[in-house]
Amino acid sequence: DQMRCRRQGAALLVDEFGSGLDAATIRALCAQLGRWRGALDQARVRIVLATASPAHVSHIAPRCVVELSASNRATISHCTRRARPPRVRIAQGTTKDLTALAPLHYRQGDPATVVRVLVAQVGGVRAGVLAVSMPVLNASWRNLAWPGRFSTGDRTRDAARLNREVRCISRVIVEPAYRSLGVARQLVQHYLDAPITRCTEALAAMGHAAPFFERAGMTAYHTPPPARHARLLDAFDHVGIEFWRLATPGLVIERLRAPSRCAADVQFVERELRLWAQRSGATKRYAREDLPNLLARAARVVTARPIAYAHTRPR
Repeated sequence: DQMRCRRQGAALLVDEFGSGLDAATIRALCAQLGRWRGALDQARVRIVLATASPAHVSHIAPRCVVELSASNRATISHCTRRARPPRVRIAQGTTKDLTALAPLHYRQGDPATVVRVLVAQVGGVRAGVLAVSMPVLNASWRNLAWPGRFSTGDRTRDAARLNREVRCISRVIVEPAYRSLGVARQLVQHYLDAPITRCTEALAAMGHAAPFFERAGMTAYHTPPPARHARLLDAFDHVGIEFWRLATPGLVIERLRAPSRCAADVQFVERELRLWAQRSGATKRYAREDLPNLLARAARVVTARPIAYAHTRPR
Protein backbone atom coordinates (compact mmCIF):
# COMPACT_ATOMS: atom_id res chain seq x y z
CA ASP A 1 0.00 0.00 0.00
CA GLN A 2 2.83 2.40 0.83
CA MET A 3 4.57 1.75 -2.50
CA ARG A 4 1.32 2.22 -4.43
CA CYS A 5 0.67 5.44 -2.50
CA ARG A 6 4.08 6.79 -3.47
CA ARG A 7 3.56 5.97 -7.14
CA GLN A 8 -0.02 7.16 -7.51
CA GLY A 9 -0.48 9.60 -4.66
CA ALA A 10 -3.29 9.67 -2.14
CA ALA A 11 -5.70 12.12 -0.58
CA LEU A 12 -6.89 12.59 2.98
CA LEU A 13 -10.37 14.14 3.11
CA VAL A 14 -11.40 15.83 6.38
CA ASP A 15 -14.90 17.22 6.71
CA GLU A 16 -15.91 19.68 9.46
CA PHE A 17 -12.25 20.24 10.34
CA GLY A 18 -11.95 21.57 13.89
CA SER A 19 -15.67 21.44 14.51
CA GLY A 20 -16.34 21.49 18.25
CA LEU A 21 -12.76 22.35 19.22
CA ASP A 22 -11.67 25.55 20.95
CA ALA A 23 -9.45 28.10 19.19
CA ALA A 24 -6.25 27.12 21.05
CA THR A 25 -6.62 23.43 20.19
CA ILE A 26 -7.34 24.24 16.55
CA ARG A 27 -4.21 26.39 16.40
CA ALA A 28 -2.09 23.55 17.80
CA LEU A 29 -3.66 21.07 15.37
CA CYS A 30 -2.92 23.36 12.43
CA ALA A 31 0.68 23.74 13.61
CA GLN A 32 1.05 19.96 13.65
CA LEU A 33 -0.32 19.72 10.13
CA GLY A 34 2.28 22.28 9.10
CA ARG A 35 5.03 20.07 10.55
CA TRP A 36 3.74 17.09 8.60
CA ARG A 37 3.57 18.95 5.30
CA GLY A 38 7.08 18.07 4.13
CA ALA A 39 6.66 14.36 4.91
CA LEU A 40 3.22 14.28 3.31
CA ASP A 41 4.51 15.97 0.16
CA GLN A 42 7.30 13.42 -0.08
CA ALA A 43 4.75 10.61 0.27
CA ARG A 44 2.54 12.31 -2.35
CA VAL A 45 -0.34 12.67 0.08
CA ARG A 46 -2.67 15.62 -0.34
CA ILE A 47 -4.98 16.88 2.41
CA VAL A 48 -8.36 18.38 1.61
CA LEU A 49 -10.02 20.12 4.56
CA ALA A 50 -13.55 21.43 4.72
CA THR A 51 -14.32 24.01 7.39
CA ALA A 52 -16.84 26.70 8.14
CA SER A 53 -14.24 28.88 9.88
CA PRO A 54 -12.14 31.19 7.67
CA ALA A 55 -9.81 31.76 10.66
CA HIS A 56 -8.38 28.25 10.17
CA VAL A 57 -7.04 29.18 6.75
CA SER A 58 -4.38 31.57 8.04
CA HIS A 59 -3.10 28.98 10.52
CA ILE A 60 -2.71 26.28 7.87
CA ALA A 61 -1.63 28.45 4.88
CA PRO A 62 -2.89 25.97 2.25
CA ARG A 63 -1.72 26.12 -1.33
CA CYS A 64 -5.25 26.50 -2.60
CA VAL A 65 -8.37 27.95 -0.94
CA VAL A 66 -11.84 27.37 -2.39
CA GLU A 67 -14.55 29.52 -0.82
CA LEU A 68 -18.18 28.69 -1.42
CA SER A 69 -20.72 31.47 -0.94
CA ALA A 70 -24.33 31.05 0.14
CA SER A 71 -25.30 31.24 -3.53
CA ASN A 72 -22.98 28.32 -4.32
CA ARG A 73 -20.42 30.46 -6.14
CA ALA A 74 -16.81 29.34 -5.78
CA THR A 75 -13.85 31.65 -5.37
CA ILE A 76 -10.36 30.19 -5.71
CA SER A 77 -7.39 31.89 -4.12
CA HIS A 78 -4.02 31.15 -2.54
CA CYS A 79 -2.87 31.74 1.02
CA THR A 80 0.77 32.79 0.87
CA ARG A 81 1.26 33.89 4.47
CA ARG A 82 0.71 31.88 7.59
CA ALA A 83 -0.52 33.54 10.76
CA ARG A 84 2.26 34.27 13.22
CA PRO A 85 2.43 31.74 16.07
CA PRO A 86 1.35 33.07 19.46
CA ARG A 87 4.02 34.53 21.68
CA VAL A 88 5.19 32.30 24.51
CA ARG A 89 6.20 34.08 27.72
CA ILE A 90 8.37 32.15 30.17
CA ALA A 91 8.89 33.17 33.78
CA GLN A 92 9.70 31.74 37.19
CA GLY A 93 6.92 29.48 38.38
CA THR A 94 5.99 27.73 41.59
CA THR A 95 5.22 24.18 42.64
CA LYS A 96 1.54 25.12 42.32
CA ASP A 97 2.07 25.49 38.56
CA LEU A 98 3.71 22.08 38.46
CA THR A 99 1.01 20.40 40.52
CA ALA A 100 -1.71 21.94 38.34
CA LEU A 101 -0.34 20.25 35.20
CA ALA A 102 1.03 17.09 36.86
CA PRO A 103 -2.04 14.95 35.94
CA LEU A 104 -1.16 15.47 32.26
CA HIS A 105 2.24 13.77 32.65
CA TYR A 106 2.74 10.05 32.09
CA ARG A 107 4.44 9.78 35.50
CA GLN A 108 2.11 10.42 38.40
CA GLY A 109 2.80 13.07 41.00
CA ASP A 110 5.58 15.61 41.38
CA PRO A 111 9.28 14.70 41.30
CA ALA A 112 10.97 13.76 44.58
CA THR A 113 12.92 17.04 44.61
CA VAL A 114 12.10 20.34 42.91
CA VAL A 115 14.62 23.18 42.97
CA ARG A 116 13.23 25.39 40.20
CA VAL A 117 10.03 25.72 38.21
CA LEU A 118 9.52 27.60 34.94
CA VAL A 119 6.06 28.36 33.62
CA ALA A 120 5.12 29.19 30.02
CA GLN A 121 2.13 31.37 29.28
CA VAL A 122 0.30 32.00 26.01
CA GLY A 123 -2.09 34.91 26.08
CA GLY A 124 -2.01 34.93 29.88
CA VAL A 125 -2.96 31.24 30.07
CA ARG A 126 -0.66 28.67 31.65
CA ALA A 127 0.45 26.58 28.67
CA GLY A 128 3.34 24.56 30.08
CA VAL A 129 5.70 24.00 32.96
CA LEU A 130 9.27 22.77 33.48
CA ALA A 131 10.69 21.39 36.73
CA VAL A 132 14.34 21.07 37.70
CA SER A 133 15.43 18.56 40.33
CA MET A 134 18.51 17.16 42.01
CA PRO A 135 20.13 14.31 40.05
CA VAL A 136 19.86 10.67 41.07
CA LEU A 137 23.13 9.14 42.24
CA ASN A 138 23.11 6.22 39.80
CA ALA A 139 22.70 6.69 36.05
CA SER A 140 24.38 4.19 33.75
CA TRP A 141 24.41 6.57 30.79
CA ARG A 142 26.00 9.52 32.64
CA ASN A 143 29.53 8.32 31.92
CA LEU A 144 28.78 8.66 28.19
CA ALA A 145 28.04 12.34 28.59
CA TRP A 146 30.80 13.19 31.06
CA PRO A 147 33.39 10.36 30.96
CA GLY A 148 34.96 9.81 34.36
CA ARG A 149 33.65 13.05 35.78
CA PHE A 150 31.23 11.47 38.26
CA SER A 151 32.67 7.95 38.41
CA THR A 152 36.11 8.24 40.00
CA GLY A 153 35.55 5.29 42.32
CA ASP A 154 35.21 7.47 45.40
CA ARG A 155 31.45 7.33 45.96
CA THR A 156 31.39 10.11 48.54
CA ARG A 157 33.38 12.48 46.36
CA ASP A 158 31.39 11.52 43.25
CA ALA A 159 28.08 12.21 45.03
CA ALA A 160 29.30 15.59 46.30
CA ARG A 161 30.49 16.62 42.83
CA LEU A 162 27.27 15.41 41.24
CA ASN A 163 25.11 17.43 43.63
CA ARG A 164 27.32 20.45 43.07
CA GLU A 165 27.61 20.33 39.27
CA VAL A 166 24.48 18.67 37.84
CA ARG A 167 20.76 19.40 37.82
CA CYS A 168 18.07 17.33 36.12
CA ILE A 169 15.11 18.55 34.06
CA SER A 170 12.64 16.16 35.64
CA ARG A 171 9.37 17.35 34.13
CA VAL A 172 8.28 19.16 30.98
CA ILE A 173 4.49 19.27 30.72
CA VAL A 174 2.46 21.13 28.09
CA GLU A 175 -1.30 21.60 28.03
CA PRO A 176 -2.72 19.61 25.05
CA ALA A 177 -4.25 22.74 23.52
CA TYR A 178 -0.78 24.33 23.25
CA ARG A 179 1.22 21.40 21.96
CA SER A 180 2.88 21.60 18.52
CA LEU A 181 3.62 25.29 19.16
CA GLY A 182 7.18 24.68 20.40
CA VAL A 183 6.33 25.39 24.05
CA ALA A 184 8.36 22.43 25.39
CA ARG A 185 11.42 23.34 23.32
CA GLN A 186 11.26 26.97 24.42
CA LEU A 187 10.98 25.98 28.08
CA VAL A 188 14.10 23.82 27.83
CA GLN A 189 16.01 26.48 25.88
CA HIS A 190 15.06 29.12 28.42
CA TYR A 191 16.44 27.01 31.25
CA LEU A 192 19.65 26.12 29.37
CA ASP A 193 20.31 29.82 28.76
CA ALA A 194 20.76 30.32 32.52
CA PRO A 195 20.98 26.92 34.25
CA ILE A 196 21.60 26.43 37.96
CA THR A 197 24.66 24.29 37.20
CA ARG A 198 26.97 23.95 34.24
CA CYS A 199 25.79 20.39 33.54
CA THR A 200 22.15 19.57 32.83
CA GLU A 201 20.61 16.16 32.22
CA ALA A 202 17.19 14.72 31.44
CA LEU A 203 15.61 11.34 30.84
CA ALA A 204 12.55 11.04 28.57
CA ALA A 205 10.50 7.93 27.90
CA MET A 206 8.79 9.80 25.04
CA GLY A 207 12.01 11.05 23.48
CA HIS A 208 11.48 8.99 20.33
CA ALA A 209 8.10 10.61 19.67
CA ALA A 210 8.78 14.13 20.98
CA PRO A 211 12.48 15.05 20.54
CA PHE A 212 12.18 18.57 21.93
CA PHE A 213 15.22 18.14 24.18
CA GLU A 214 17.38 17.66 21.09
CA ARG A 215 15.73 20.60 19.35
CA ALA A 216 16.58 22.72 22.38
CA GLY A 217 20.27 21.85 22.05
CA MET A 218 20.74 18.83 24.31
CA THR A 219 22.64 15.73 23.16
CA ALA A 220 20.79 12.40 23.08
CA TYR A 221 22.29 9.17 24.42
CA HIS A 222 20.58 5.93 23.45
CA THR A 223 21.40 3.22 25.93
CA PRO A 224 20.50 -0.49 26.09
CA PRO A 225 17.82 -1.60 28.57
CA PRO A 226 18.93 -2.58 32.09
CA ALA A 227 19.88 -6.22 32.54
CA ARG A 228 16.69 -7.06 34.44
CA HIS A 229 14.53 -5.56 31.66
CA ALA A 230 16.48 -7.43 28.99
CA ARG A 231 16.06 -10.71 30.84
CA LEU A 232 12.31 -10.21 31.21
CA LEU A 233 11.91 -9.34 27.53
CA ASP A 234 13.90 -12.45 26.65
CA ALA A 235 11.54 -14.51 28.83
CA PHE A 236 8.50 -13.17 26.98
CA ASP A 237 10.17 -13.88 23.66
CA HIS A 238 10.93 -17.44 24.81
CA VAL A 239 7.20 -18.17 25.21
CA GLY A 240 6.26 -16.43 21.96
CA ILE A 241 5.14 -13.05 23.33
CA GLU A 242 6.56 -10.34 21.04
CA PHE A 243 7.76 -7.03 22.47
CA TRP A 244 5.01 -5.00 20.81
CA ARG A 245 2.27 -7.12 22.41
CA LEU A 246 3.24 -5.77 25.85
CA ALA A 247 1.45 -2.55 24.90
CA THR A 248 -1.78 -4.43 25.72
CA PRO A 249 -1.05 -6.41 28.91
CA GLY A 250 -4.64 -7.67 29.14
CA LEU A 251 -4.32 -9.43 25.79
CA VAL A 252 -0.97 -10.90 26.86
CA ILE A 253 -2.69 -12.46 29.89
CA GLU A 254 -5.34 -13.92 27.58
CA ARG A 255 -2.65 -15.46 25.38
CA LEU A 256 -0.86 -16.91 28.41
CA ARG A 257 -4.08 -18.41 29.76
CA ALA A 258 -5.31 -19.78 26.45
CA PRO A 259 -6.30 -23.49 26.62
CA SER A 260 -3.58 -24.35 24.12
CA ARG A 261 -0.87 -22.74 26.26
CA CYS A 262 1.45 -24.99 28.23
CA ALA A 263 1.12 -24.44 32.00
CA ALA A 264 4.90 -24.42 32.30
CA ASP A 265 5.02 -21.27 30.13
CA VAL A 266 2.76 -19.41 32.53
CA GLN A 267 4.79 -20.53 35.53
CA PHE A 268 8.01 -19.53 33.78
CA VAL A 269 6.72 -16.03 32.94
CA GLU A 270 5.32 -15.52 36.43
CA ARG A 271 8.62 -16.53 38.02
CA GLU A 272 10.57 -14.15 35.77
CA LEU A 273 8.15 -11.31 36.53
CA ARG A 274 8.59 -11.74 40.28
CA LEU A 275 12.38 -11.91 39.91
CA TRP A 276 12.25 -8.74 37.82
CA ALA A 277 10.27 -6.94 40.53
CA GLN A 278 12.54 -8.09 43.35
CA ARG A 279 15.70 -6.80 41.65
CA SER A 280 14.89 -3.12 42.14
CA GLY A 281 13.88 -1.10 45.16
CA ALA A 282 11.41 0.80 42.96
CA THR A 283 9.42 -2.36 42.12
CA LYS A 284 10.18 -4.75 44.97
CA ARG A 285 6.94 -3.94 46.77
CA TYR A 286 4.97 -5.23 43.76
CA ALA A 287 6.64 -8.66 43.66
CA ARG A 288 3.72 -10.38 45.44
CA GLU A 289 0.92 -8.86 43.35
CA ASP A 290 -1.29 -11.13 41.26
CA LEU A 291 -0.06 -11.94 37.77
CA PRO A 292 -2.27 -9.51 35.75
CA ASN A 293 -1.36 -6.48 37.89
CA LEU A 294 2.32 -7.36 38.02
CA LEU A 295 2.48 -7.93 34.28
CA ALA A 296 0.74 -4.60 33.62
CA ARG A 297 3.24 -2.77 35.84
CA ALA A 298 6.20 -4.48 34.23
CA ALA A 299 4.94 -3.88 30.71
CA ARG A 300 4.66 -0.13 31.32
CA VAL A 301 8.27 -0.02 32.49
CA VAL A 302 10.07 -2.32 30.07
CA THR A 303 8.33 -0.97 26.97
CA ALA A 304 9.24 2.64 27.83
CA ARG A 305 12.79 2.84 26.53
CA PRO A 306 13.91 6.27 27.66
CA ILE A 307 16.48 8.44 25.95
CA ALA A 308 19.01 10.25 28.11
CA TYR A 309 19.94 13.85 27.33
CA ALA A 310 22.86 15.96 28.50
CA HIS A 311 24.03 19.52 28.02
CA THR A 312 27.16 21.31 29.18
CA ARG A 313 27.09 25.10 29.23
CA PRO A 314 30.17 26.59 27.53
CA ARG A 315 32.52 28.39 29.88
